Amino acid sequence: MRFLECRGWRLPAVLAVTAALAMTTVASGAQEGPDCPNMPTEPITLTYWEAANEYLSEDGVAILDAEFMEKYPNVELERVSKVFSDIIATERLQASGPNPPDILVSNGGYALLGPLVSAGLLRPLDEYAETFGWLDQFGESVLRPQRFSDDGKTYGVGSLWMLAPAATFVGLYVHKDNLESLGLEVPTTFEEFEASLVSAKDAGLTPISAGVQDGWPAIHMFTSFQNVVVPTEQLRDIVFHTNPASFDTAENIEAAQIAQRFGEEGYYSDGYLGKTVQAAIDDFNAGQALYFLQGTYFSHPIVQALGDSSEMALVPGFTDGPLTVTGGPGLGWAISAKSQNADAAACYIDWRTGQHASELFVSEGGLPAMPFDYQGDSSFTKSVFDAWSEAVERDAVVPYIDFAATNLLDVLTAASQELVGGQITPEQFAKDIQAQYEQFEP
Repeated sequence: MRFLECRGWRLPAVLAVTAALAMTTVASGAQEGPDCPNMPTEPITLTYWEAANEYLSEDGVAILDAEFMEKYPNVELERVSKVFSDIIATERLQASGPNPPDILVSNGGYALLGPLVSAGLLRPLDEYAETFGWLDQFGESVLRPQRFSDDGKTYGVGSLWMLAPAATFVGLYVHKDNLESLGLEVPTTFEEFEASLVSAKDAGLTPISAGVQDGWPAIHMFTSFQNVVVPTEQLRDIVFHTNPASFDTAENIEAAQIAQRFGEEGYYSDGYLGKTVQAAIDDFNAGQALYFLQGTYFSHPIVQALGDSSEMALVPGFTDGPLTVTGGPGLGWAISAKSQNADAAACYIDWRTGQHASELFVSEGGLPAMPFDYQGDSSFTKSVFDAWSEAVERDAVVPYIDFAATNLLDVLTAASQELVGGQITPEQFAKDIQAQYEQFEP
């Protein structure tokens, strides 16, 4: 989601797979392009932004765009690929300019989507949701983080403003060979999880491969434990501002204590404060660790190296405790309020978020936002789909916590690094985050 710049490695490895699938699609003639109502017949140019590396490889996008333009030869697609940092920095300015793209890319929450809605820069998608059946196709647990009231003040209710093709969640990557060598199974409770960390350390394995030099990975070393301590509704109150909420609570402090204690106990990689997340992935792939605790956006380099010798699971909760999953829809497409081609834009969004596009995405190791019945042979991929399905079915998904306020991502990044590095106390960490949260008024 937010960390697209870190995921450029997906492209080269999947081109052959995508090309093979493309040839199969073309040969079979099974996919004839989208069938959309109210499409214009005059020549038009449809300009859309693409979140670099978030969805499909370059070849995958080219396949879908070619099929779209074959069905609608009067439409010329103009693609603009942007990394996340550029989207965040420039979108509001470009969306308010005289010639914005027809289709923008937005992030959920108050950092970007809310201001775009409040400024009247987007077109609500409700009529298209009805036309294309998005309400049934995705379900409310996926659609809610893409909703806002018309004034941009209330998150998670009101109109649908964007639609994401991909989903992400933070979970536990398991090195199955190392787990088997310890005579253990994938933990189902937090107590079992911590016991396995002790076993790995005693055996000379790194319990959790970690690296926080990049900053943001430290956030998930906190939120993963927040998810098993803080009740789900409290986390939703923080993100959606549905009820009075605070970071400075006993539960958040307890989660911060776990994140810091794990460093003190030696459960993280040696030198994790100066290690990059890529180095942590490399260590995990080399068999030096039992677990890697991060999001699905790192699946491809791991499955490429380990194949089905790895799997992904939800971070297990305490017995009789809460269980939340940080994640949800990724960056989504929105239609500019100034677009003269809104019907064509909605048709394209439907095309890129539907079954055919999802099949291409899955072939590249991706996790679609729509429910997807995976029937492939990869036990790793199946584990990702099973974990996501469980999270959705249990209504356990809560958006990334930095969605809760403007500039919260920067503050969380710095404070989380200091927390896991033992440079601030858990109590101070909670106060620092609360101070930033209090400054924000929807």
